[in-house]
Amino acid sequence: MERNIKSFRNTMSVSAFRKANNTEEKVQIVESNQTLQDGPFKGRTRVFFALGTPKGRKTGSVSHKFYEGTLTKPVISEIETTEGEWYFLIHQEGELKEAVAEFE
Repeated sequence: MERNIKSFRNTMSVSAFRKANNTEEKVQIVESNQTLQDGPFKGRTRVFFALGTPKGRKTGSVSHKFYEGTLTKPVISEIETTEGEWYFLIHQEGELKEAVAEFE
């Protein structure tokens, strides 16, 4: 499912994300029991990132750079969709840029 990005609330390094969530645990990329239904990676196992224990776990989406094997400088952004939903995304540093100006 493609999400349309409206805005970024915050982008931080993985270590800053861990610190903000008061944990020394590693951020893990975890496979789900679902497969991607469309796009260039159709049929591949869907993945997400997870941090923390199940009770206080933070999770989020993973950039296509992971499937390409090019996620070498990961950062985590909190993103708002055009539908008003917020989610975390782990992606390559510099992969996503905010708009310089916005007009209605």
